Amino acid sequence: MGISIEVTRVACNTSTGDQDITITGFGTPKAALFIASSPIADDTPTANAVTSVGSTDGTTQAVASGYSEDALAASNARRRGTTDEVVLILDPAAENVDGEANFKEWITDGVRITWGNAPSVAHILTVVLFGGSDLSAKSGNFTATSDPATTDVDCGFTPDLAFFYGNGTSLDDSDSASYPVNLGFASNATPIVNRAASTAVADATTSGVVSRAYYEDKCVANLSPANQTLHRSLYVSDFLSGVTDGFEITHNVEAPSNLVSAFLALSFGGKAAFSVGTMDTPTSTGNHAQEDPEFQPQFVMMLIGFRTNTGVAIGGGFGFSIFTESAESSVAVASENAVGTMNDQSLTDAVAVNLPEQDGTVGYEAAFVSMDASGWTLNFTAVPGTSHKWPYLAIGATASNTDDLTATDITTGTPTLEAPTIAQVHALAATHLTSAAPTIDEPVLDEPAADNLVAADITAATPTLDEPTIGQSHALAATALTSAAPTIDEPTIAQAHALAATDTTAGTPTLAAPTFAQVHALAAADIFFAAWNFTTPTLFAYTTTPADRTGTPPAATPSSAPASDQRTSVPY
Repeated sequence: MGISIEVTRVACNTSTGDQDITITGFGTPKAALFIASSPIADDTPTANAVTSVGSTDGTTQAVASGYSEDALAASNARRRGTTDEVVLILDPAAENVDGEANFKEWITDGVRITWGNAPSVAHILTVVLFGGSDLSAKSGNFTATSDPATTDVDCGFTPDLAFFYGNGTSLDDSDSASYPVNLGFASNATPIVNRAASTAVADATTSGVVSRAYYEDKCVANLSPANQTLHRSLYVSDFLSGVTDGFEITHNVEAPSNLVSAFLALSFGGKAAFSVGTMDTPTSTGNHAQEDPEFQPQFVMMLIGFRTNTGVAIGGGFGFSIFTESAESSVAVASENAVGTMNDQSLTDAVAVNLPEQDGTVGYEAAFVSMDASGWTLNFTAVPGTSHKWPYLAIGATASNTDDLTATDITTGTPTLEAPTIAQVHALAATHLTSAAPTIDEPVLDEPAADNLVAADITAATPTLDEPTIGQSHALAATALTSAAPTIDEPTIAQAHALAATDTTAGTPTLAAPTFAQVHALAAADIFFAAWNFTTPTLFAYTTTPADRTGTPPAATPSSAPASDQRTSVPY
């Protein structure tokens, strides 16, 4: 396939060194997304709200992380980011790093990361691999300025989609107070679609100051943790092609300060459908069919939470829902607002959705059912009584992708020339291999050119010149050799004639109707010595008497005219 996207979940190594993360048969990835939290078992919450979100394109990498510590009278919320790692898990109690890994290399069917700082426990790590011959990917980061209000981000190609993540601060591997998480999507549609979801926990407060937000006109919404208001926000105002191939970010100047964000941008080369939108959650259990994006996805990622409309609200519970037809993953955190003792937890599960309420009680639970022709179906086993807004990013195959041929697509019949089925494979059955000569004016497409001649095709008969049989061999039988004289105007091609004795005659040849190529032997009877008959005396022949033998001879008197060329001997 031109585009491949798969999801896997692994336990983090607890020792330093390389860790290979693979999905059998995937091939070589071009990008990867890494999402981690603190749990080590599915559907088992752990204390503290901890998140780590990172990405790489094999050349550049970035990660943004943060936490809010549980069970404290005064909140302890911190954040950190770097461009040297793809996983960065923080330890709230020790206020330091509990595991960090950098991208090392792509390997067959996956990615190799290197743990420079090994986690103390085997946290569950969700990894999304992106690949395929038609995919272009760029992982990077930018600083959006408030003056000027627009920033061009170069990707080297024009993206179809972009995923944004950050914590509002620099990615210089330094520690900062408070725990904002900024997530969002942008789609190169007409018009451009932006979605943003975020949460924030203020540091050093005594009552838990937690806020959340959802927007349909932004891709990054950075909250002010202490004030529980929107502080700064960004949106993709254009997807660029030309001097810069990438996207244009516009800064909404809620506060005149720069905003840092990391991103993963993707282009599918026309080989995938894509969409950014919003799913309204159900208010009752059972199957829920999402009938937008109007194509069948192969990958869906949703930013799940408890936001009923656009804007900022109080309290926090948010996370990721990621699924394909073969894998599901949910990563979520909850932080309770306005409590005397901080109440924070993290939860991961191998289902599409497992999102706790802000106090840690069950909120949403749902399992993947199917990818549908125009969306997907989830089966909800737990829902609150209110519908909420979940931004989604969906990617699906298009008609131009490779199609798998079913059994009915392979036929033993001859293809129809005037209405061929594109890319049909025809397996010729035994009946298509014939020993008969093919019909010249009605050829069968793709029949074998060589026909096996059976015995009946080798004939002793004379071939018909105006209707030859292609490739036939004619063995002339004995009857084709005749001793009779050939007929000149109707010869038999290549016949050999042996002349019999009766064809040699001693008679005089008939000149007007000779026998072709006859040989005549003249018999003795044809040569005779009969006396010539004279009718006129032969010149110089004369008669004398003995008395006349002296003196002048008398005048000769011819007796008759001789026959032409006859000569007669006369006795003296």
